[in-house]
Amino acid sequence: MKKLMRKIFLEILGRYDSSRKTFWTGMEKIHFLVTGISFGKKLCTRGHIIVYNRGKVTIGDNVLLAPNVSLYTAGHPVHPDSRNSGYEYGQPIVIEDDVWLGGSVTVVPGVTIGRGAVIGAGSVVTKDIPPMVLAAGNPCRVVRPITEGDRTYYYKNWPFTQRELEVFAYLYDGLHMSAELLEYVVEHCVQGGHTSIRYIETVAISWHEKGFATVEQAK
Repeated sequence: MKKLMRKIFLEILGRYDSSRKTFWTGMEKIHFLVTGISFGKKLCTRGHIIVYNRGKVTIGDNVLLAPNVSLYTAGHPVHPDSRNSGYEYGQPIVIEDDVWLGGSVTVVPGVTIGRGAVIGAGSVVTKDIPPMVLAAGNPCRVVRPITEGDRTYYYKNWPFTQRELEVFAYLYDGLHMSAELLEYVVEHCVQGGHTSIRYIETVAISWHEKGFATVEQAK
């Protein structure tokens, strides 16, 4: 049901044109002011998202938006006399592929967040963030790069188990399973209430033996 609601939601976004609308998708509430939003594939949102797109907002593939993320493209003059004229400008925001914005992150007009970057919860992003870095703070600053060493950890210094690494390596290399299909296997199992790595491995091998090579074949 949630996947169906997300599909309907994205279809609505693709054709809807209105000055002010609020959309709901399950637990997700998203405000859109004005128009001009472009979404990539597999956008994942959680909770209350605000997109004030006086300027264009471009969101790439595989982007995660945690609760209470705000994307503001509009601004006003600093001097009160100019501001009281009602003048408002818009500058674009670009969120590139594979970006994760933590809870309550705010992005201001004119900012680009590079591919693969992670923005820590509560950050206010006022300048461009380069690709593949962990950044946080108000104003948001680069903390460190994201490296190959991060691949084997799921949180800080907590590594995946050796068993998990072996299974994922086997599914990728041994079965030559695509990342997209592997992701769908995991999603399929979790939605069914099965989160053990052993169960996921069993389903993946079963699908491989059935000749499933794409998500469309597995559905």
